[in-house]
Amino acid sequence: MPIDRGRWSGCYTTDDPMEFSCARCKRGTLRTSKADIKIKEPRYSKENHNHKDFSLENTIERFIGFLVCDNLACGEVVSVSGIVETAITPDFDDNGLYFESPYPVFSPKSMFPAPHIFEIRDTFPPLVREELKLAFQCFWVDLSISVSRLRTSIERLLDHQGVPRIGLDKKKNHRRLDLYARIKLYEDTSGDKESSDTMNALRVVGNLGTHGKSVELNDYIIAVEIYEIALLEIFEKTSEKIKEMKQRLMSLGDAN
Repeated sequence: MPIDRGRWSGCYTTDDPMEFSCARCKRGTLRTSKADIKIKEPRYSKENHNHKDFSLENTIERFIGFLVCDNLACGEVVSVSGIVETAITPDFDDNGLYFESPYPVFSPKSMFPAPHIFEIRDTFPPLVREELKLAFQCFWVDLSISVSRLRTSIERLLDHQGVPRIGLDKKKNHRRLDLYARIKLYEDTSGDKESSDTMNALRVVGNLGTHGKSVELNDYIIAVEIYEIALLEIFEKTSEKIKEMKQRLMSLGDAN
């Protein structure tokens, strides 16, 4: 399923609030209200207000709060914390005089339990599910760490599919297979090139995180989107189900 990038931008306002699907009940929406958010400004930031060059955009604030599932039968509570930045909207009053309206921008740096960027299905292997949960938890902390966990989830997926970790080199000596070699082995034995290509794409992004290089948010979201498609194909055979539904509809025409 396409991921709503706006929901995972990392920056939220009163007009564009933090709202996520509830990972616990999978039916409700996690929402917050002003009463659920507390903002506090450090003393050193307050003292800067007296500086002649002070601007509201230089204000430093922290926030803590809660997101609550609106499904009354669930009511899950997610704790959230992060930083608050002050943005400025230029405007004019009724007399045409220019003025600036400040508003807070919330950037979460932690959420627990973290919302899932895509639904973690029960059909996925338990160890894969656990790695995905860790990846989505790390999303708020560091994208590089998050993609490293996604990369590890591929290793767990291959374990579940029975792809060996040990192979033979050209001299017939046993050696540990790297992820690229394991994905190639999966492709050769399963014939599933589509999924193996997805794993390789995610492996490349995961390598960036593992080696401490920065990962762009858009690249991360693309990687997560194609990984979800691969997982659904491997464990729920989505393309086969779609093919069966198409054939069923076509058969209705044949009956006439």
